[in-house]
Amino acid sequence: MEQKNKVDSSPPLIVMNKQIYYHNKIAYLVLKKIDIHHLSPRQYGIKSDDWLKVLKVWKDHLNADHVLRVKDTFLICEIIEDAKIIK
Repeated sequence: MEQKNKVDSSPPLIVMNKQIYYHNKIAYLVLKKIDIHHLSPRQYGIKSDDWLKVLKVWKDHLNADHVLRVKDTFLICEIIEDAKIIK
């Protein structure tokens, strides 16, 4: 009996205090989770409502290459590359 791995929409996997999240058959290492209500620029003294700018600052600060949204939480992530065989 062959068991298929369900990759999409699965809960995050925690490995050695690191969280791995699968989306569209791609594995991501979660660097930081931020709830949307923590992205208000006004709480940082910026007179704007553009929370995407705050999210971009976090992404750049963590040197992340991807941001995923899961409900009201953003996952700032790094793509986990497939292993390559070197001969």
